[in-house]
Amino acid sequence: MKSIINISNEDWNKLLKENNISYKNLKKILNSEEFKLAAGDVVDLKSDIYFKDKSDIHGFGIFAKKDINKNDIIGLGMGYSNNKRYRTYIGRFANHSNLKNAVFKEFNNGNVFALCVENIHSGEEILFDYRDHLRKW
Repeated sequence: MKSIINISNEDWNKLLKENNISYKNLKKILNSEEFKLAAGDVVDLKSDIYFKDKSDIHGFGIFAKKDINKNDIIGLGMGYSNNKRYRTYIGRFANHSNLKNAVFKEFNNGNVFALCVENIHSGEEILFDYRDHLRKW
């Protein structure tokens, strides 16, 4: 049986192929000034629900500090302050998996929240399927 790490990494490669983009080009886009202006600075809003830590899936990830129930709001992923966009740690460091347990939902005011779609246990990585919110840059 494949681990969630292997499944997630295989699907990550499939996602890149589906969108005809190499990892090298994706990194170039994510490091571009255009993307940084659109996505905003990364800010650490302290959370009682999640924390950032080293991930076996990729680099850093976002993990549950406590059990999170389906349909609970996990936290703010993107917001506005003084008319400038910013991303929180969950909006920046959450990893991709087709075995997602959370989604991002945008509200009318432009704020984007992470919503739990499967029960998440304390210590478990919070994962999103990037296909749900992929934007062309």
